[in-house]
Amino acid sequence: MKNKKATLFDGGVNLFHTTTLASIGQSVVGVLSSSSATENKPVRVHDFFVTQNEILATLEAELGPFTVQNVDVPQLVEQCNAGLARGEFTEANIYGVVQAAAFGAEGSSARWPEDDDSVLLGLPKRDIKEEIKKALATL
Repeated sequence: MKNKKATLFDGGVNLFHTTTLASIGQSVVGVLSSSSATENKPVRVHDFFVTQNEILATLEAELGPFTVQNVDVPQLVEQCNAGLARGEFTEANIYGVVQAAAFGAEGSSARWPEDDDSVLLGLPKRDIKEEIKKALATL
C-alpha cells in the first residue's frame, strides 16, 4: 500500500469470491457444529463477490490514485506453464498459475454460484468498503 501500486488481471473486470478471516473462522465453527449438513461434501463460503476494479476503487477513494499494472492472464498462463514444463518450479511460475486460476476469465476457481454454504453456516452480510477501511486502519 505504501507505494500505491496495483496489479490487475485481465483489466480487473472478472468477478471472484473473497472471504474475511473472521468468516473463515466462523465457517470452521459452523462446519463442526452442523456436521450432518456439511459431512462428506465440499463447503464453499464467501463474504463478497467482487471485481479487482471494485476493490481498487475503494482503495483509491481512501488513499488516492494507484499506479496500475495490467497482466494478460492467457499470456501469464502460457509463460508459467512453459516454465513448469521445463522443470522451473519457481515462486513466479507457481504463483502465476494460482493468480490466473483466481482472477482469470476462463474457469476461475474463485467463482461459484452465490447461493453457497454461507447462509447455512451463519455468516453475516459484510460491507466490502467497511472491511477495506478496517484493514487499512491496521496498516
